[in-house]
Amino acid sequence: MYVHQAIQHPQGVTAFGSHTIGVEPDRAVASFAVARIADKPEEAFEQVEMARATVGSVLDHFRIPASAITVSRTSIELAHEGYGENRKLLGYRAQLDYSVVIDDLSCITTFVTALVRAGARSIQSVTYTTSKLRELRRQAREAAFASARVKADTYAKAAGLKVGRALHIEDVDPSSLRSGGHGSDVDLTVHDEVGSATSGSITVAGAVLVCFALID
Repeated sequence: MYVHQAIQHPQGVTAFGSHTIGVEPDRAVASFAVARIADKPEEAFEQVEMARATVGSVLDHFRIPASAITVSRTSIELAHEGYGENRKLLGYRAQLDYSVVIDDLSCITTFVTALVRAGARSIQSVTYTTSKLRELRRQAREAAFASARVKADTYAKAAGLKVGRALHIEDVDPSSLRSGGHGSDVDLTVHDEVGSATSGSITVAGAVLVCFALID
């Protein structure tokens, strides 16, 4: 049976370790667009700028700081409807794309409803995340390393040896373990020996391959 070996020139014992942490979200990111179609480009630009002001009023109402708002430059393109012989030119579409970070999760429903009423009818997504992501990733990676060390100790003990210092550390993208990338033969949920995520929470994961020295 062929077994993929990520560390090509091992000099000791190589072990995989992972860890997942479940955390409740404390912020959301809303992605949406404001578009207007008109017969002439200048009319489309003018209408979308009016819509920008209306959306701005909604953002002010919900006290969204400027630092939490990302707005694209205005794009312009021909707008059509239908396909093939039935395709019809509607005019010019001017569009603004927004990404807004919201810290008050209790207002998400009313916020999205207000956006739609203001003319931002293209709600692309509302995703949930945490402001503690960097710290949680650090914790997950440290715990993943500890998991790899526990496995290496088990193998070394079975061989009548002891584990020494780490010779090689290879960070593994946890998402690649399920998407056919590096380590695709590994199921993160199976190898996670230290922690697990609770249902409905955001999962922050860390994974690592470590080659440890062996000592007689």
